[in-house]
Amino acid sequence: MGTLESVGLKYDDENAIRQRLDEVTTADIQAAAKLLTQEREVYVELLPK
Repeated sequence: MGTLESVGLKYDDENAIRQRLDEVTTADIQAAAKLLTQEREVYVELLPK
């Protein structure tokens, strides 16, 4: 409950989130994996002030 609310969601969104994750297919993952290439890779370094 606290984790969801800390990222701007409501505690009762948990069931909807789980349902959407259950609907992800192997084909969805394979399509997304095609976008993960070294050419699209980005590194960000955050330094303290």
